[in-house]
Amino acid sequence: MYFKTKFLGLSLKFIALFIAIIPAFLLAHFIIVNAVNVPFWDDWDVPGIILIKLSQNSPLTFQDLIAQHNDSRKFFTKLIFIGLAYLTNWDVRYPMLVSFLLACLISFNIFKLSQLTLSKTDILLLFLILLTNLLIFSPVSENWLWSIQLVVFIPIACITSCLVVLYSSLKNNIKFVICAILATISTYSYANGMLAWIIIFPLLIFLPDLSLKSWKSKKILLMGWLACFTANISLYFYNFHKPDITSSPLKVIQQPINVIIKYFLTFLGAPLGKGDLTNSFVIGLILVIFIILICFYLLINLSNKKLLYQAIPWLAIASYSILNALLTTGRLGFGGSEQALASRYLNFSPFLAIALIYLIPLILRDLKTKGFGRSQKWLFFLITVFLSSSLIFLSLTNFVYGIERMSSLKEDRLYGKSCLLLINVFLDSDCIKSKIYPHDIDMTQARANQFNDIGFITPKLVDHSIFDTPNKTGMPIERQFGKITLKNTQPEYLTKVNLDNNFVVSGWAINPKAQKPADAVILTAEQSNSRVTPLAIAQVKEESRDLSQALQQKKYDHSGWQYTLSADTIPADATQITAWSFDSENGKAYKIGSTTLKGIMRQKFISEKNLLSGVEPKFTIKNLGKISFAQNVGVIDVINSSTNSEQTIVKNTPIKIAGWAMLPTQNKPADTVIITVGDDNIITAYASVNLERPDVAQAFNNPALLRSGWNAEIELSALTGDKVILKAWIYEPTKKSVYKLYNTFTLNIQ
Repeated sequence: MYFKTKFLGLSLKFIALFIAIIPAFLLAHFIIVNAVNVPFWDDWDVPGIILIKLSQNSPLTFQDLIAQHNDSRKFFTKLIFIGLAYLTNWDVRYPMLVSFLLACLISFNIFKLSQLTLSKTDILLLFLILLTNLLIFSPVSENWLWSIQLVVFIPIACITSCLVVLYSSLKNNIKFVICAILATISTYSYANGMLAWIIIFPLLIFLPDLSLKSWKSKKILLMGWLACFTANISLYFYNFHKPDITSSPLKVIQQPINVIIKYFLTFLGAPLGKGDLTNSFVIGLILVIFIILICFYLLINLSNKKLLYQAIPWLAIASYSILNALLTTGRLGFGGSEQALASRYLNFSPFLAIALIYLIPLILRDLKTKGFGRSQKWLFFLITVFLSSSLIFLSLTNFVYGIERMSSLKEDRLYGKSCLLLINVFLDSDCIKSKIYPHDIDMTQARANQFNDIGFITPKLVDHSIFDTPNKTGMPIERQFGKITLKNTQPEYLTKVNLDNNFVVSGWAINPKAQKPADAVILTAEQSNSRVTPLAIAQVKEESRDLSQALQQKKYDHSGWQYTLSADTIPADATQITAWSFDSENGKAYKIGSTTLKGIMRQKFISEKNLLSGVEPKFTIKNLGKISFAQNVGVIDVINSSTNSEQTIVKNTPIKIAGWAMLPTQNKPADTVIITVGDDNIITAYASVNLERPDVAQAFNNPALLRSGWNAEIELSALTGDKVILKAWIYEPTKKSVYKLYNTFTLNIQ
């Protein structure tokens, strides 16, 4: 019976341990699934600049390692980056692995502290570490998928390690040396790492017995700590330059106090706020109220040395988030409270909530020992259940939200990587600046080619030869890789051309090798001489549930893409627009299909500006069966100040035309007047309807028609022949009908 009971107890502990570490396993899985091997933003500077220098056989100097990046001196992290880069050909996923391992170290340190400060009830500690791990391993932060952001995990890893050392049985001088080394690593890994010196100092003074005697016996060590701190700070700020990204304190002070408080509280509540400003603010307020009440309780119980000894490490951990909130509030000058929700901050702020996970049970246990709640055990039970279930609910909903964010972030990274690999084929500045590196585009292209030459871009940058590989499967291309369609953005009465000289191409695309949505879609123009000209790189992220239902695979839910092309970018002899599914993992493009430009020839891509500058127009009114005549839709009043329906126009004289137009079924001004010439109704100009016509409003007794006037100017060179018939039209969208304005003008050109 004894062995059976002991076995059952061990089984429960193993089950509890497994449940407690599930968040870590889940996060590891989602990092592996969503991590993309592409340098992003600051990665190009750290370690990018040093890697380029080393590739040129230049010696690595101390100044290179200690050099300022933004407001940090990332000496130790640069060593990590350089080592990993040369071991892995700069696979940026390995620093992400280091971030995860640092998070595991933080979790382990907190578990050790809980063993040292709370009861040895293993099931309780494992339950608390489950709550902790839901916060530490929350996937909501973009830092998990950002190589350089391992720097945000180093300071708190060093601080929690110091706390474990301080609560160990090591000698004081050994504790001092270890903590000083950890604080130095923290300082020279990330700017906020300097907080380690401040947070650890009070614990060095008063631990282990929380008395002044402890302070007096450690005078030399404390003076040594202050000396090390001073040396670190002096070196750190030697030749330090205030970066542009740092807001002036004056800008923060000038903000209303309620804005500052809102930012501060939102920052602290963001890890549980699911990206919502109000939720984060309310949660942050609740957390701050709890920590204030706990601090007040500890102040009135200063004589309880045991309670203080158990609470101090958790207060130190809470102070890390609070101090970071104060520091980050200094960036308020760059934006409103919404900036406090930035996911890159979410690995700084959860430690207030984590500290409360352990402080609240400490206080409740102390209250029990004093006799509070003996007759109201149910009240303590309800409080515990409510707080635990609330935290679990918030953590789980935030966890699910984070998984969705990771998937979206992966789409962005793959799109960015596609633009990077295609940088020598088609330079998409907007994509590169938003998804790869936000600064000088020429410098980014130069660095990309330098990294490519030394094997640090995987796969290699591609060239135009990617368009040379035909589809050899024998299957219809559309059924295999995707589909391309040209959206009609015009009313039915016009050829399929957008009035603003743009048109929309859309479709869906999959990666045939990886059996997943394509990483990007390349749009090209195929010319009569078989030349392929890249036009754009479209991101694949639009909903395509019809495709996923047809294929019976949910992973294709977002395989759709859409892009607005400017006709001005299309070569004059282009015959087709072709779409290619791009795979950024192997640098290959798969032809999806083409849409012909027959009927939408290059000469039809003529903007209004070109129409008025003498370029021969080829737009035509079609669906003539829908054209109707209505007297009360508008008129052409005058041409060149004359109301005569037939006029003689001298060559090289601009034609100025004006009138009014309304929608007959809606009794309001029309949107646009279309001016045509000849019996073929070739469109020669457009006119916006927005000029004041009080006479029209008065005639119809309708104030809504006040701005029903229009005018236009047409260069005579845009017209052909000696005799030109000029007409004007409007389109009624509700009826899908074309109405001709009342009169027609005949122009004799001399």
